Amino acid sequence: MKIVIISGTAPPEPVTAGRAHYDLAEHLSTEGNVVWFISPKPTRPLGMVYPETNGNVISTIKDNFFHVRLNSYAYPSYDLLKRARESVDFGYRSAKFINTFIRDYDIIYASPWAFLGQLIIILLRCNKKRPLIMDVQDLYPESYLTKIRSGFLKALWRPLFAIDWYIARKSAHLTVISESLKRVYTDKRKIPVDKVTVIQNWQDPEPFINTKILKEDILNRYNLNRASDRFIYMYLGNIGPVAGVETILDSFALLGDSNTFLIIAGSGSAREKCYTMAQKLNLENVAFIDVPSGLQPVVELQGIADVLLLPIHPEAANSSIPSKLIAYMFSGKPVITSANMLSETASAIKESGCGWIIKSNGSSDWVEAMDSAMKTENSRLNNMGRSGYEYAMEHYSKKSGLIRMTRVLDNFNNSN
Repeated sequence: MKIVIISGTAPPEPVTAGRAHYDLAEHLSTEGNVVWFISPKPTRPLGMVYPETNGNVISTIKDNFFHVRLNSYAYPSYDLLKRARESVDFGYRSAKFINTFIRDYDIIYASPWAFLGQLIIILLRCNKKRPLIMDVQDLYPESYLTKIRSGFLKALWRPLFAIDWYIARKSAHLTVISESLKRVYTDKRKIPVDKVTVIQNWQDPEPFINTKILKEDILNRYNLNRASDRFIYMYLGNIGPVAGVETILDSFALLGDSNTFLIIAGSGSAREKCYTMAQKLNLENVAFIDVPSGLQPVVELQGIADVLLLPIHPEAANSSIPSKLIAYMFSGKPVITSANMLSETASAIKESGCGWIIKSNGSSDWVEAMDSAMKTENSRLNNMGRSGYEYAMEHYSKKSGLIRMTRVLDNFNNSN
């Protein structure tokens, strides 16, 4: 087959979905398929500096595997209109490139920026006789609506449901990353059940298995020696306006234990605000550190934590597993989260037994959970971390994900 994969992110960006899409491209190329992998130039996470490029860049990975980086508009910070422009521009440029250079494709597997980019690709691709499988990473417009408090503004967004329904209807098939997402499409969008397949995002567990660097070496590398003999809490990821890092800082200040240490690892538009907040709270046992690009630094840093923190607004992330949680679980560390009790995140933690789910996103609940974790015996913490790792191997490993995704593509190839 000649397969086109469209992805809103790609390595070296440390975004789980982008890495999974690239894994799929590599795997399909090893099975004799011609693969065109299309992504924008790297910009995530906010603050990470990548080499400058002019125009589109086409790299030949091997004879039958080509990576196209489109010089589309990018906006890694949070701004609704600019993110919408990013989605539209990448979708338009992807469709234009395919229509110009790859019109004889057999199948498109598309995971552009939601959801205007999805619509543009559906509308503008020329060869509509060939199937397009749409990968849904998050639920829109619902994800927008959770951030809007005004009932009037929410009403203005209602027509967007029709757009998402149209995208799903015009796609030959949908892959979604959770059972609850599938239920939304089959129950609310009225998409046939056999048109939606759950394929959770995956990660390659090998870096987590093979990393053997000593904790002291990592502490030295990042100038964290003062955390050496303390109980380490860690948040690793984007420090954005809805990341919840402020709640972690407030809670840690209330915890008031000199034998603990908090590491905030990552970058984002709210980092400076959080850093200033930590100074005002006189938090001497807190460190903000940058994370180099690539998966390996993430693996190494998470390995020095005693407990990993996943603040989530209870109204958010109800229908998907955050990629951060998958990486946390593969690190074999217990997790504290404030996710909704009915969310996919909470279900994964409850089923695996790998952590604590607090009732709200309030500081008092966080303090209680952080204190409980610190007082838990090391053997129990290790067992919780091991349970999370085993659960991740079963549900989110690269091998199992590639098998499921290849089966979906093969079914379409055999029916055409």
